[in-house]
Amino acid sequence: MLERREKTLGRDHPDTLRSMDNLGLVLSSQERSIEAETMHRQAIERKKKTLGHDHPDMLISMNDPAITVDSQGRPIEAEPTYRQVLEGSEKRLSRNHPDTLRCMENVGLALISGEEVAIKFFEDNELLLHEARILEALTGGAGIPSVREVELGNGFLLGSMVLSFLSPALYNFCDQKFTLKIVLLLAG
Repeated sequence: MLERREKTLGRDHPDTLRSMDNLGLVLSSQERSIEAETMHRQAIERKKKTLGHDHPDMLISMNDPAITVDSQGRPIEAEPTYRQVLEGSEKRLSRNHPDTLRCMENVGLALISGEEVAIKFFEDNELLLHEARILEALTGGAGIPSVREVELGNGFLLGSMVLSFLSPALYNFCDQKFTLKIVLLLAG
């Protein structure tokens, strides 16, 4: 498919570049990580030349090799790219756009590799720090999640707190919202 698109549309056509991204994802799913990473990086270089660094498709392309590296068990290497994609997504889309929230999740998961976590977002840094201090003081108590990471917001970035994930069933029961009040009620 990629070869056909390169012949008919040209090497740098947006559809050809999208095919490169897709081929990279297929290679990654087949555990051909080195080939996948190479394909993703080639797509990024071509997109930079053709579409420019600020094009929305660049965010997608930049995220793909990070996902491949992360899936190889190298989340620490993926984390800076996840953060770069997150920053770009917040600037181009919005703080609360679903793609931006997925980027935030990628950053959190890369930081806490191998452990299921919950990520809570805050617009107010004071509230974030207050809640983090309370949870850290209660850590070790039954039903109290552990605070794994706190990232303060800075104007256009939301603050976030990464917590140990208590239970998927409980999370769904609470309408996918763990407020401090719910955590304290559970612990009580």
